[in-house]
Amino acid sequence: MINRTISTLLAVILLLPGCAKHQETDTRVIRPPEWNFILIFLVDPSRRFAEKKFDAAAHRFLVGTAENYFRGRSEPDDRVLLASLTDEGGSPLLWQGTPRDLRRQFDTPEALRDFVTQHSRPTKHVYASLAKTLDYVSDLPPVHDGKAKAVVVVLSDMLDDSKTREQDLVKAAAALKRFTALRSEIGHWWVDWDAVPDFKKWYRKADLPEPHFIQQEPNPKPLTFE
Repeated sequence: MINRTISTLLAVILLLPGCAKHQETDTRVIRPPEWNFILIFLVDPSRRFAEKKFDAAAHRFLVGTAENYFRGRSEPDDRVLLASLTDEGGSPLLWQGTPRDLRRQFDTPEALRDFVTQHSRPTKHVYASLAKTLDYVSDLPPVHDGKAKAVVVVLSDMLDDSKTREQDLVKAAAALKRFTALRSEIGHWWVDWDAVPDFKKWYRKADLPEPHFIQQEPNPKPLTFE
């Protein structure tokens, strides 16, 4: 179980093998073989978040969280996935690799931020994008079949400015409820104070307890796992 004194985690995360380019038809992403542990980082590519909040401290948080999640493991089938909150159709995933691939390819905050922003189109529909990503992860055969544990970490201020926010909250709640029932967990870093009411409503609609903490620290500690 994720240490609740560190984050708002209730169930979630992601990453994949060093693809230098966005591969929309990568069958390894669509039908993974025998992934045992999956960590998914869902990153907000908006200028408001990516350019202003994704700094060296955020990079240390992401890399450190991956190291903590896979600590003591060297299984070749473990995976880190990168995905983005985007309006684009198709898979929300951008990249897959091992924890070592993550450190090697995205060795600086700029490398990771530029990769995400160059391969994504920002969206106002934060909760619709969350629903799509959580359903995608829930449908991965190892997760759906109970063979893999998935953790999704959302790096976003969670500000949804769309006109369909209320409808999207309902969809996102259904996706969250389904996801957390599959041995999976989700956590959040940097939820804006203005987004807290909708954020808490999302969890209530999913019949889940409210997160104990919402991290907004400028120097967040990486998530730890038991």
